[in-house]
Amino acid sequence: MSSAGEKLGGTLQLVRHELDVICLPTVIPAVIDVDVTALTIGDVLHVNDVALPEGVEANFDGNFTVVTVTGHKAEEEEAAEGAEEEAEA
Repeated sequence: MSSAGEKLGGTLQLVRHELDVICLPTVIPAVIDVDVTALTIGDVLHVNDVALPEGVEANFDGNFTVVTVTGHKAEEEEAAEGAEEEAEA
């Protein structure tokens, strides 16, 4: 499934591919599904927002970013500005 931001032309960026978890060996998750369908351009999903299975806790020091949705338009504008500055120099 794609996010709402991807449907608007944005890019879903997976910032963190793995999460350290604390749990009993019998409940180690093979995968952790993260629902990104509601994320739009500029939205960020932090580790605190990830729904973990019962008996599983995330092991982290800070509330770091797991997924973000960026827009192409802002990236294209930055690239164009950089090209203009190089042309002026």
